[in-house]
Amino acid sequence: MDSLGLAGRSSKFNKEAEGLFTDLAKKAPKRLEKHLKYPKEALTEMREAGVADLTGKSLETSERALTKHFEQLWEQMQCVDKTRWPGIEKKSSLKYIDFQNKAVSGSKTKPDGLFISKTNEDRSYQAAHMAMEAKWSVYESNVPLKVIGQLGDYALQIWAEQATRIFVPIFLLHGGKLWLVVSTRRGLMISPLGSVIFVDKHVELAGIENALKRLWFFATLRASEFGHVCEILDDFVGFAFSEPKNSDTTKISLAQPPTDDGIGVIRKRISRPVRIIRRSSYMYRVTFEGKDAVLKLTW
Repeated sequence: MDSLGLAGRSSKFNKEAEGLFTDLAKKAPKRLEKHLKYPKEALTEMREAGVADLTGKSLETSERALTKHFEQLWEQMQCVDKTRWPGIEKKSSLKYIDFQNKAVSGSKTKPDGLFISKTNEDRSYQAAHMAMEAKWSVYESNVPLKVIGQLGDYALQIWAEQATRIFVPIFLLHGGKLWLVVSTRRGLMISPLGSVIFVDKHVELAGIENALKRLWFFATLRASEFGHVCEILDDFVGFAFSEPKNSDTTKISLAQPPTDDGIGVIRKRISRPVRIIRRSSYMYRVTFEGKDAVLKLTW
């Protein structure tokens, strides 16, 4: 939290959201050898959603059971009545999309899920705000290199597709424990958020409730507060330049594309300081094909 500059806000949110997800935490399942077992408080809901059988046992096993649970949990969090908590966001602007069985558009990778703006129809890494990966194994400390490689692949593809990125957040749900993995240009930072299911006898109801609050906190932050240099639009667009022949590039302070065809206009530079390791970068607000966009010049 400290590294992201969110420690103070997170602590304040945790106090304001006291009791918000208590009832939802009571519906958390227990982790069995290969399945999840839901309590009677969640039985009807999980059966109707096609997640559990008549006894409360998950229909899916291992990672698929965890991923299905996370997807249902996300929908349940949206539906919690937040009337008593006026300072808390009622809904997240993000939708969760499952990619277990189909590669993300334009790639060969299959993260278990991506968080994308509800108003965006794009299902590529260009539109992804966060990713989610589930593993059945429980990692006590070190994450296996193979898993690190997977998370790194997702992060690199998001970096490559989004000009406004300063870091990429990924939720790692391992065995029921939720970690926030943040990919920066320096490497990975890992912050445990808590358990979202009863992984073992040491997990308590209060711990699950706190994990849900932390998940909601991060999922309702604005883009400029969590991973982007500024606010972004739902629709991402490209911006191309061509250099005139015989031009003296040493004297160019601002590249200005021709505007007679209405393609693009560069406006004010975004002056917010950004620590981008081993790379210089300028950000500009631009108009591209009549829409507001962001231009990133990097070298």
